Amino acid sequence: LLHSIITSGAYHYRPDQLQFYLLDFKKGVEFKSYADFGLPHARVIGIESEREFGRSVLQRLDEELQQRGEKFRAAGVQELSEYRQTTGEALPRIMLVVDEFQELFVRDDRLAGDCTMLLDRLVRQGRSFGMHVVLSSQSLAGAYSLPRATLGQMAVRIAMQCSEADAALILSDDNTAARLISRPGEAIYNDAGGLVEGNQPFQVAWLSSNSHREMLTSIAKRDDAYHQQLPPPVVFEGNRPCRWTPTLADAGRQSENQKMLRGLLGESVEIGPPLALELGRDTGRNVLVITPPESRGPIMASVVSGMAKSDPRLEVVYFDGTRVDDVASLVPWLEETGMTTKKVKVRDSE
Repeated sequence: LLHSIITSGAYHYRPDQLQFYLLDFKKGVEFKSYADFGLPHARVIGIESEREFGRSVLQRLDEELQQRGEKFRAAGVQELSEYRQTTGEALPRIMLVVDEFQELFVRDDRLAGDCTMLLDRLVRQGRSFGMHVVLSSQSLAGAYSLPRATLGQMAVRIAMQCSEADAALILSDDNTAARLISRPGEAIYNDAGGLVEGNQPFQVAWLSSNSHREMLTSIAKRDDAYHQQLPPPVVFEGNRPCRWTPTLADAGRQSENQKMLRGLLGESVEIGPPLALELGRDTGRNVLVITPPESRGPIMASVVSGMAKSDPRLEVVYFDGTRVDDVASLVPWLEETGMTTKKVKVRDSE
C-alpha cells in the first residue's frame, strides 16, 4: 500500500511538485529501493531508522513549516495553490511517510514528548502549507501512541485486515467494518473521519518487485535533470556501519573557529553534519574515551588524523599500555587514513 502511494505520486508529479520524507521503523529495508534507484522526489530516506533520526526529520519539517508560514504571510495568501499563482514559485508539496510510527513513542521520555509535539503541529497546520503526513502501523493498541486529539485531525483513514479493537481505533467506535476483511490486500478507505457513511471498500494495487524497479528506473530517468537542481538526499541506514572516508573527514572538519582542533568521530544519528570532537583553549577541554579494545584504534585514528589536518603542526605522543597481542597498534589505522606517521611518537608503556 505504501509503495503504491509513493510510486504513483512520483509517477504523476515532478520533484518540484511533490517531495517525500520516508521513515521506516520496521527494522527492515522497505524504503531502500528509493535510495538505490535514486528517486529524486525522496529528500530523506530512513532505512532502519533510529528514534533520534526520526525526531531530527520532524524538526527539519517543523522548520520548513515555519518558513512556509512566513512566506504565505508575506504573499498574503492562505493556500498553496494561491501562493503558487501569486508568486509563481513552484513550492512542492511535502509528504512525510512513517512506517511503524509508534516506535517513536515506545518509551515515555523526552524524545517521545518532542515527537508528539512536532507531529501534532505538523498534522494540525501542515496541510494548509502543502505538508501532509501518512502514518502506518500494524496496530494502534498499546500504552504509547499519538494522543487521540492528534489522530482526530487525520480525516483520511485506511483500514486493512485487523482486529475489532483496532478497527474501532482506526475508524471509529461504532465503525468496526474492518474486522470483516479476510482477503489479503482488501481495505476500507474512509475520508470522513471514520464515520460509517464514509466507508469505501477497495483492493490495494499490487506492485511486484520487478514492476516496482522498472517504474522507479523510468521515473529517475525522466526526472534526471532535477538531480543537479536539488541537493543530494539524506539517506540514513541504522544497520550500516560508519566507514571513514576523506569526504566524511572533510565534512567533519568544517568550523568557523579556525583555532579549534577538530577530529572526526563519525556520522551523526540525525540530519546534520558528521560529529567531530572539538578541542580549544577553554577550561576542561580534555577527553575521556571509554571503549572496548577493538574499537579504540579506529576511534583514535579518526580523531587524530582529523586534528592533524586541521593543524599541520600537531604533534601526537601515543602511549599504549595494552599488550601487542590484545589490540592492534594505532599506527596502522593512521596509515590507512593517510596521515604521515612520522608525526606520531609511539611509546610502549610499562
